[in-house]
Amino acid sequence: MKAKANKWINVLLGAILGALGYGCDIWMCKYGSPSIDFVFEGEVSNTEEEPLEHIQMVLQRGLYAGEDDIYWEEYGDTLYTDADGRAVRSYHYSSPVYCYKVIANDTAGLYASDSINTLENYSDSEVLYSSSDELKVHFILKRNE
Repeated sequence: MKAKANKWINVLLGAILGALGYGCDIWMCKYGSPSIDFVFEGEVSNTEEEPLEHIQMVLQRGLYAGEDDIYWEEYGDTLYTDADGRAVRSYHYSSPVYCYKVIANDTAGLYASDSINTLENYSDSEVLYSSSDELKVHFILKRNE
């Protein structure tokens, strides 16, 4: 009898807390945890500084997974550049983001792909600005030979 009473008390308390907005998702409890409005701005040009249109840009979030470990999202958000070579999008995240990886890919195959990781960068492309609420990147793609 006592076990049934405890079960009903837990169900009742869970319903009350749920109605008040307390709850958890896969990553962390949302109530009281930080959330962020985030703006991504990407630019793509060729080596002659001409803007490139229809370049696929994939933005992946890197979530902290322990010392020197990053869990990268399996699938990132895909954007395409406009006639000015720009891609802009706003996001709202409810889990903390440790870093970002951006991949620029010419689906037509005229230009070589490039990527930027906000923690380390080994290409001619550059991270123009990176903060907790904004990321600006500029890719310089080289023509395939």
